[in-house]
Amino acid sequence: MFINAIEESAKNRPTRTPVAARQIKGEEELRKFMKEWEKANVD
Repeated sequence: MFINAIEESAKNRPTRTPVAARQIKGEEELRKFMKEWEKANVD
């Protein structure tokens, strides 16, 4: 019973979604990123 529950839960795992990510290096690059982020998130 317990093993069946483990097998069933393993079948129902969500798919992985690739995400574009990069590392921000330096204060200037961070400021540029924040300006772009603010423009994209204006209500």
